[in-house]
Amino acid sequence: MTMPGHDPAGVLGERKARFLSDFRWRRWWPGALVVASTFFAYSATLRFGYIYDDTYLIISNNSIRSWRFLPVYFSGHIWSYVFPMGKFNSYRPLLSIWLRLNYQLFGLHPLGWHLTIVIAHVAVTYVVYRLAQTLTREPWMALAAGLLFGLHPVHAETISEAAWADQPLGTFFMVAAILAWWRSHVEQRNHQWQVASVAFAALALLSKETAMVLPLLISALAWIYWRNDGAVPNLPESESESSLRFRTALVAGGPYWAAVGAYVFLRLWAMKVFAYVLYAMPLSKALLSVPAVVAMYLRLLVWPVGLSCYYDTFYVSAPGWRDFGLPVLLLAGVCALMVFWRRRTGKSNPRDARALAFAFTWMVLTIIPVLNFRYLPKDEIVHDRYLYLPSVGFCILMAVGFRQLREALPQVSRRRPAVVVAAMVLFGLLGGATIRQTFFWTDEVTLRTRAHETAPHNISATFTLADVLRVDKRYGQAMEFYREVLQHDPEYGPAIFGMGMCYFGQGNYPEAVRYLVRTCSLMPAESDAFANLGMALLHLGRAREAEEALRAALLEFPHGKNYHLGLAMALEAQGRLGEARQEVLAGIAEDTQNVQAKELLRHLDQIMESSSAGPAGNPALKP
Repeated sequence: MTMPGHDPAGVLGERKARFLSDFRWRRWWPGALVVASTFFAYSATLRFGYIYDDTYLIISNNSIRSWRFLPVYFSGHIWSYVFPMGKFNSYRPLLSIWLRLNYQLFGLHPLGWHLTIVIAHVAVTYVVYRLAQTLTREPWMALAAGLLFGLHPVHAETISEAAWADQPLGTFFMVAAILAWWRSHVEQRNHQWQVASVAFAALALLSKETAMVLPLLISALAWIYWRNDGAVPNLPESESESSLRFRTALVAGGPYWAAVGAYVFLRLWAMKVFAYVLYAMPLSKALLSVPAVVAMYLRLLVWPVGLSCYYDTFYVSAPGWRDFGLPVLLLAGVCALMVFWRRRTGKSNPRDARALAFAFTWMVLTIIPVLNFRYLPKDEIVHDRYLYLPSVGFCILMAVGFRQLREALPQVSRRRPAVVVAAMVLFGLLGGATIRQTFFWTDEVTLRTRAHETAPHNISATFTLADVLRVDKRYGQAMEFYREVLQHDPEYGPAIFGMGMCYFGQGNYPEAVRYLVRTCSLMPAESDAFANLGMALLHLGRAREAEEALRAALLEFPHGKNYHLGLAMALEAQGRLGEARQEVLAGIAEDTQNVQAKELLRHLDQIMESSSAGPAGNPALKP
């Protein structure tokens, strides 16, 4: 009998040594650690409900209820079924399919939706780990890159929402396209991997338009790694080595440019324009604003403290020291540092130097699309989610830096226990910061309050806080923030609409009508304003005017939630029961699960079947 702690034959030690030296274990445990750590960091989000845009893209989005809407996913932007008259630049067919699949699996239960987006982020983290491993051939560097990406707090915004899976989907397929190209051209030289790479590129484009930079990334990869392992092809006498290298890089991107061309054609067909200008500004103002925004993004990557869904970032109209000169100097210093770092590394470790070059190229190319401020909503030029894709390059850069820092330390500090403890502390802090950051996304009021505290001068942050307070029926508080917005912009239609809805909620229908009429004049395409104006008029006994407003709402958006029911109530008030019943049936056809519509239908049937001429109460509906 062997006593506890006694191993005279060294059997346990031998088994341990054999286990640790097993190749399969050494190959898979880093990836398993990356996956498990990332999932654990975001596991708290599985308890969350719907937040932010989830209400529109999931709860109010009838197009995800049936596969018959599949053609709609490719014929308009992601918001087309919710806001058909709105101008949006989000052409994301694959995201619509993702939403439809989630609804098919989970219905409206938020747990499943949050689980799938966490799994998507875990999958992206794993392919980032594989990309770092491919570029560096160093498991420890790949492990560092994977953990840094998976646990970085700046990703909390992207993963805490249930609906917006476009960032993880687009990033996954972009990295997969790079890995498949590598296998096709560097490792196996197999044409099947080339086909797979282009297919991944197409899926990335249908997920997120930022993937249009993928041909440039492929060409950069082909240029940087052209002389892989020292293999230099035989050159024709008429062609120099540099020209052949340049031509090879251009050819490498060719199939991906074809995919981009097909995507642009499809996008133009669906949206009629490539992109809408959401905030018209002079080109000089847009260019002057770029350095400060890029500097802000670098700060969020390097020092992810004070994160929020909104920031106090302002457009730069004239070059000044704080908003332009200092950011320009900072960015110039970063570029100079990268050139120095790459050249210095190239003398001792060419492979790391190539990884640095590609990672920095990735960061630059993927941040450029979100610097087109004319195509972004006003005052929303910085968002954490815009860093999801560029952070892939940042994490690889940091992984190379960690290894070089370790090698620069004194010998005693490079011992494995010290390095392991330091890494555990670093990634533990990152994971803890990520878990803390996700708590701000627990509910709408917490999130919007945090945004307003972080960015008190951002009009969007103030307005959205007012909106969630109104939805929470805290009308007095909501109206204070709406008035704050209107002090900055008296003609801001959404805030005027919010004021009208607050008065509606308080039962002050004359004031509600006043604000909603003003909203309709400022925003003639806002169907909800007409629908709620109709309901306010109905409460005042002005059924004919209510009918006109509700018909205007249906004219703007025939699929509006409860629009047909509101019109049915206006018709019933005028004694036109047959027409009212037809409108209710139209509402049920739009949403077969609408309990309110079925109650109203029973109510109308009872009236029509009854010989009594007395009025009957109807269920209160608010579109």
